[in-house]
Amino acid sequence: MLDTHPEQVKNAKLWIASHAHIRKTLNRRITSYGLKHLAERYASSYITNHSMVQAMLESGYRAKQIGGSPNYFFNIKFKEV
Repeated sequence: MLDTHPEQVKNAKLWIASHAHIRKTLNRRITSYGLKHLAERYASSYITNHSMVQAMLESGYRAKQIGGSPNYFFNIKFKEV
């Protein structure tokens, strides 16, 4: 079980809803660690990597852990601005 924080997961999900779409294949250009930094800027608050992973999973994204690291790839596509 991931060590997550409900408020952080909520903030991450708000970023996901406004900035991302699900795509068929994994996006190997950005990891959960990179995504968490984008979500932090949007929320103006700290989000742990685990909270970001949990938010992505709860939002319906597929995840693949990168080796033995705490980071993941997701099938994420960014919305056009």
